[in-house]
Amino acid sequence: MPHHILLLHGALGNGAQLEPLKEKLESEYSVEVLEFEGHGYMNSKPFDMEILRDQVLSKLSKPTLVFGYSMGGYAALKAAAHKPKNLKGIVCYGTKFDWSIDSTQQELKMLNPEMVQEKVPQFAKLLSGRFGATSWQDQMNNTAQMMGKLSLDHQLKETELEAIDIPVHIYRGTMDKMVGRAESLDMAQKIKNAKFLELEACPHPIEKVDSSVLQYTIESLNEVIAE
Repeated sequence: MPHHILLLHGALGNGAQLEPLKEKLESEYSVEVLEFEGHGYMNSKPFDMEILRDQVLSKLSKPTLVFGYSMGGYAALKAAAHKPKNLKGIVCYGTKFDWSIDSTQQELKMLNPEMVQEKVPQFAKLLSGRFGATSWQDQMNNTAQMMGKLSLDHQLKETELEAIDIPVHIYRGTMDKMVGRAESLDMAQKIKNAKFLELEACPHPIEKVDSSVLQYTIESLNEVIAE
């Protein structure tokens, strides 16, 4: 049973998103929060899914269970396709898997800094506090570029999915307006040891999900690994 847990944040997020969950877990486990390259305060370095995948791989020096929120879950599955011996299981929460051209274009429409500043000023203020007043726009543009690459050639390929042979639990909140049930279920069916589950009345933003509920998802998978 892995005693080490690695927590991965989502797009337009940072390690602080996962501190409440870390606090819930650290009395029983060794817990590490990975802040992805390009996502720290005042850090607007470009990145892509391959870079994030390699960061996850670099953190697997001991038997580890990975919890990946949104983009973090995708990076974890990308890492799992390389069959690292210390990666024992993955929990994905709110991870989007449909990166078709049409779906990606819908996402990109919401990643326009000027539009966000004008139409959703509260979100712009949140991102300014998270990344810096002069860096959040670059962070958003870099995220859009990464998503564009996903739709073209960085998606999870059939050969990668076939290589994943560890337990994977794919969770979706029933109130998630960004991630569809069908895409989550479809991904679970493509991975041999995967299971799809829904969390009642949970939305996409992790800040709005009770950390005790997320703790349950991790401990449930840990029990599966121990069997």
